[in-house]
Amino acid sequence: MIKEMHHFQLHGKIYVVYNDFRILIIMTDKVGYVSLHNGGGFVVKMEFKYTTDNVNWKTSNKTGDITLGKTKKVDPGDLGVPNGSIIILKAIVVAGKDNEAQQQFIYEKGNSQTAAYTITGTTLSNTLGLIGIQQQVAH
Repeated sequence: MIKEMHHFQLHGKIYVVYNDFRILIIMTDKVGYVSLHNGGGFVVKMEFKYTTDNVNWKTSNKTGDITLGKTKKVDPGDLGVPNGSIIILKAIVVAGKDNEAQQQFIYEKGNSQTAAYTITGTTLSNTLGLIGIQQQVAH
């Protein structure tokens, strides 16, 4: 018997309270683009790990080189990621240690939101971090 059930949202997460038990539902943001700024002393490429069934993970094609100080914005669909997939950015460090993002997003073709990342450090010791979700503003 349901005594009490309500929910509230805090920092992009939905909490459902059901008979004094709290259940956390993490909502995954939808993005149409991912960008990577190269602040490291190396060349990097972007690729994505993706899944359409939450079980089998696949790897997309790679972008071209992103050199020091440059930012590349990509539509994951252009690299072979199907619309609606869960995606994880993978930074391929040329002649170095690759790095994988900690965040997952849902790729939604045509969505104007961009998951913006930066990578810094050296070929063998680098850090990949999410800057935030950027919304393209119409002029």
